[in-house]
Amino acid sequence: MSFTAIVVACHIMNPNNCLTFVDNRGPYETAARCETRMQEMIMDLSTFWAKERLPMGYKVMECVEDYKEGTPA
Repeated sequence: MSFTAIVVACHIMNPNNCLTFVDNRGPYETAARCETRMQEMIMDLSTFWAKERLPMGYKVMECVEDYKEGTPA
């Protein structure tokens, strides 16, 4: 069993304009480690968007079990 952190963020003024971020450091053996990495990703993304003044909101924040690259998050 392995877990991959996935974050989907959308522009606040256009909720259909979304970006999907799949962690490239994982997968992780435990859900807890994946959750920690997901929080790191959210912190980094939030810092970047604040700096660039991009109003983004999080739509999906999850650790997907046995994620296969190229499949929908």
